[in-house]
Amino acid sequence: TYAFGTKWNKKETNSNIYVARFLTIRPEGRWTVWDGRRWTSAVTRAAVIGHGASESLNVAKINGKWLSVSSALSVRCDMGKAIYAAASSNLTGPFSAPQKIYEIDDTVQGHHPFFYLPWVHPEFINGDNEVLVTYSINGYEPCVSNCNQGRMNPDIYRVKAFRLPLGLVGIP
Repeated sequence: TYAFGTKWNKKETNSNIYVARFLTIRPEGRWTVWDGRRWTSAVTRAAVIGHGASESLNVAKINGKWLSVSSALSVRCDMGKAIYAAASSNLTGPFSAPQKIYEIDDTVQGHHPFFYLPWVHPEFINGDNEVLVTYSINGYEPCVSNCNQGRMNPDIYRVKAFRLPLGLVGIP
């Protein structure tokens, strides 16, 4: 099993992506990380294989290639509103530079939401070679209250989706 993770890169205001692996039947066992040349148990040697826009990241294998999606840093209303993607021929990278593939267009009273967790769903590729990508809207606070008369507005906290043409990110 492969596990992708991120670490915030303060200098470049993005995240570094890393990959590790472990035996599926023993997740509590020995993990190894990719050091740029080989798999090693020396975690401090983990190599950066790509970059994300933030630490909100998902990686999926599609048509023999690897696709990462990440969201702009968004921890409150009116912050980032873009979703980015990068591709690689190898799970160990290198991944292409992230490119903007979508911009959140939801607004309430002129404010954009706090959103997170873009997720690629390779099991949902349609006949036009588009993959389903979802993301979660958390709310519009502190710009707009998520509650009305003491009750949470159920239309605010929700999952949204769009279709990404795979050719846009170099995946046939």
